[in-house]
Amino acid sequence: MNLKSLYLLPALLLTHSAALAAPKFSNNLKPRSAEKIIYFEQNGKFGAKTTSGKIIVPAQYNCKFICEHGETTGDELLFLDKSREVRGKVAYSPFFLHSRQGKFLYQPMMYDLASDYFSEGKRRYVSKDGKVGFADRADNLVTPAQHDWAGQFEYGYAAFCDDCREVRVDEEHTAVQGGTWGMMDARGNTVAPSDTRRAASDIERNGKFYPHPFTYTAAERDILQRINRYKNLIVGLEAVHHSPYKTAEERAAYRFEIVSQPVQGYPYYEIVLFDGKGNTVEGERFLAGADGKRLYALPVGEETPLPLETHLRHDIRSTLAEQPKRQKSGSWNDNPFRLKDYPEAKALLKRRK
Repeated sequence: MNLKSLYLLPALLLTHSAALAAPKFSNNLKPRSAEKIIYFEQNGKFGAKTTSGKIIVPAQYNCKFICEHGETTGDELLFLDKSREVRGKVAYSPFFLHSRQGKFLYQPMMYDLASDYFSEGKRRYVSKDGKVGFADRADNLVTPAQHDWAGQFEYGYAAFCDDCREVRVDEEHTAVQGGTWGMMDARGNTVAPSDTRRAASDIERNGKFYPHPFTYTAAERDILQRINRYKNLIVGLEAVHHSPYKTAEERAAYRFEIVSQPVQGYPYYEIVLFDGKGNTVEGERFLAGADGKRLYALPVGEETPLPLETHLRHDIRSTLAEQPKRQKSGSWNDNPFRLKDYPEAKALLKRRK
């Protein structure tokens, strides 16, 4: 696949549609302040205040699309104001993010008609001159805003381009094309690829090879060792929902990586399951507590992490309950789940009893 046309963007970005879609999942497990913060309107502008009346953000934004007088602000104190948007050659943001103490933080990039969501602990922001950088969950700007556009992080790398442009592909999508392209690491450094694989752990992207990007402390290696005890089971439960058949070699190539560490307000290591090609396996996310001792799963659409073993027991039971129906219909039956193939599953169910 051509890197220069890999990233499709909704064409509605070009028309600044007011219809805002919800993010793909909740990004925030941060504790909220004791007192709720609500939006308020004054002279046609919106700000935020506590329910007791303390002004947090003075009324200054034309925020009619996501702000409503008297409504709580949610996890993030986010405003939208198209009259004050920043726009570069490709990147665009009408959003303004403040801390819950009122300090302006940065402008999250517009993505899929909403503010960008976190991927591997980072999300994109747009600077005043229209360049793209990345911020972490503690609201630190962890890479400088230096490129005209950048994709989200996957397997420790993010594609970027300079002097590129948005081109309409069809009625609903545009593509980012042209210009000079490259890959950056989590610190924002450009990484030069190799034409050949230098190590077994290298990852291939568009015919080029990049080194394994993750390094771990002894405590982090221990976290990976413990979650890897469940890898065969987790991959088996994930494979049930996919076709075609996954070979033993393909399953063995799956691997866990720690993609972000605990930061202030987000006390978790984030662990992602990747396939053998370094592609993120969609589904639940996995977490470890800041002390590294407890493992959790965060199912899709949920905001509260569950103890990993609790989640796996539930997933095993629901998968086994659906198996007869799946076998009868013939749908998604290329990778059946057989309890006898997973001694760790039987041990989990027995331990619960």
